Amino acid sequence: MLLMLQGLDEHPKSQEPVAEEEPRRSKAASPPRSDAGPRWPADLPVVEEVIDPEPVKGCPEAWRHIGEEPKPAAAG
Repeated sequence: MLLMLQGLDEHPKSQEPVAEEEPRRSKAASPPRSDAGPRWPADLPVVEEVIDPEPVKGCPEAWRHIGEEPKPAAAG
């Protein structure tokens, strides 16, 4: 009994293979998507707020804005 409590049973249980279950998918076709139009009104005002951290405010030329296109050099 002590061996059973310690997990050292003399007759270990055999691992039975478990068959993997196929993913279930609906047999019915999905309804076509309708063009419902925009999700919000076109005249909705856009507010863009950029928050610069203090280190960036101290030396802005040492940083670049991710996603911002580099400014072309002035032809001179």
